[in-house]
Amino acid sequence: MDQENKNQAPETEEITPAEQGNTLTPEQRKPYDKKTRAWAWVGIAFMVFLTIMYFYVFFSGKILMW
Repeated sequence: MDQENKNQAPETEEITPAEQGNTLTPEQRKPYDKKTRAWAWVGIAFMVFLTIMYFYVFFSGKILMW
């Protein structure tokens, strides 16, 4: 009896995408509008600007002049 149980693979159920939380069909998915995409790019540009500004200030030593 034990040998038969060891040789059998455990039964697993297939998980469909709907069960994983993806309940939208391809027809229901809508791309973001232009205004939302524009604000996303503004946010990315702002973060790049802040990163460059902080790296310049810290690595040039300008902050120590105060």
